[in-house]
Amino acid sequence: MTNHVHFLVADCPTDATVVRRILKGNSQAALSTDQGSPCRWWTAGGSDRYKNDNLAVENAIRYIENQERILVTIRDNLIHRDKPGGTSDVGTSNGT
Repeated sequence: MTNHVHFLVADCPTDATVVRRILKGNSQAALSTDQGSPCRWWTAGGSDRYKNDNLAVENAIRYIENQERILVTIRDNLIHRDKPGGTSDVGTSNGT
């Protein structure tokens, strides 16, 4: 599916619902600013299930990495953008 986003947050505090709300709120503000007008980008709710062991985390990473049409992957605060020909751009997630 190309109409949704996956986040896997490491060392998430105990209230994952708040983390999801912050991610959605900040990204909605940035997307609306980029588009020049306020828009509703997200549906209500979403999953905030914990991955309780290393195997569950590894499986989630594999699942996310195997999605079609990945626009960007952020791992260890580095942004990886896939480009045609299998190359990628790398930068930090804070814009540097």
